[in-house]
Amino acid sequence: MAKKKDAQPSKTSLVLKALEAADDFVTAAQLVKTMAAVANPNQISAALHHLKNRHAVDCMESDGSLWWYTTPDLDDRTKTVDERVVEENPRRRRGSPVIVDEARPRAVVKSTTKRFKTEAQEANEIAARIRKKN
Repeated sequence: MAKKKDAQPSKTSLVLKALEAADDFVTAAQLVKTMAAVANPNQISAALHHLKNRHAVDCMESDGSLWWYTTPDLDDRTKTVDERVVEENPRRRRGSPVIVDEARPRAVVKSTTKRFKTEAQEANEIAARIRKKN
């Protein structure tokens, strides 16, 4: 698996940058010529299709060929934020939620949680027995 420092930009982002750099209408054949060293025609076509579905680019037909152009105002892809904002109460990424109470030690919290789980299991068993009787 590639490391973050070895990561390459996606073909889609390269196609979008090429369209933005052209700052005009461009055909797919012209994109293939300019991006020959970076991507093959199939990758360029797939990237154009994806960008069109996400409204980042659009095309017009003229004389039997499609002319592509960027539409940055209509782009509905998720935006990336360069700077990460630190949260006041960070979220737990893994594991089960743990109730934190400074007044009680952690072991008491865990035993209380375990007691609640066993009580819930007992209640489920009782409910199952009642359902069987009915």
